[in-house]
Amino acid sequence: MLAWLAMVPLLLAITSSRPLVSFLLAFIFGVVFYTGIFFWIFDIQKYNFLHHAVLGIYLCPLTGGFGLVVSYIARKHSMARALLAAPFFWIIQEFIRSNLDFLALPWGLLAHSQYQHTLIIQIANLTGTYGVSFLIVLVNSAITAILYSLFIKIRAPQQIPGQTEPLRNGVMLVLVTTVLLAMALVFGYIESNLPLQGPEIKISVVQGNIEQSKKWDEKYAPEIMKIYGITPVFFPPSQVYEAMQKGTIDGLFFPYGPSSFFKFSSEFSIT
Repeated sequence: MLAWLAMVPLLLAITSSRPLVSFLLAFIFGVVFYTGIFFWIFDIQKYNFLHHAVLGIYLCPLTGGFGLVVSYIARKHSMARALLAAPFFWIIQEFIRSNLDFLALPWGLLAHSQYQHTLIIQIANLTGTYGVSFLIVLVNSAITAILYSLFIKIRAPQQIPGQTEPLRNGVMLVLVTTVLLAMALVFGYIESNLPLQGPEIKISVVQGNIEQSKKWDEKYAPEIMKIYGITPVFFPPSQVYEAMQKGTIDGLFFPYGPSSFFKFSSEFSIT
């Protein structure tokens, strides 16, 4: 539940700072955010701080750009408009990060924090993952608007141009957020209580207890396949598609990039 207010400090900071300062603040936010998410990668052999720095150079400017744009809107227009725009620009940077060709890295989206809250994530049926992220940032924006209206004194116009307009639309922002959140919860309740169609099956998924160091070492491949009960059968790529259609094989190990050329994904949802 922390995600629903975790961005409030960032929004408070970037809407009351100059754009370049806001870029830096949001960049630092990204450093902390991604370090917490990707700390486990250090268990991979040969992965070091240099690789982590390159990863940060790629990811953190996206959050920095978010801070820059929101700050610019706050100064150029009004605080309320900036807070209203924040959810849109947040999911834009999530979309870019998730779909930037071979650099795509759709891990750690805000929506993923709600995996245990089945009511709220049902809206993903309509909006996808980004709709859940949008709602989370919108709630953070509404809380920020409330804090501004209650505790923060507006400075003189000459000190912070563009931020001296009172949050006239703050009440509307909170109202819209409340309505959308209520609608999402109602939709989630309805979806969760719909009768299930089709035969009932029981599925269990157990991840093998395999050390990270072994996953990246070819000499442990037979041992790993044995743990998962895999009997390897070698096919040339041109014959794999037909074998999958006939049910001769149940799955495949294949580089992800070339798999799109061979259209494996049209037979298997996961390759």
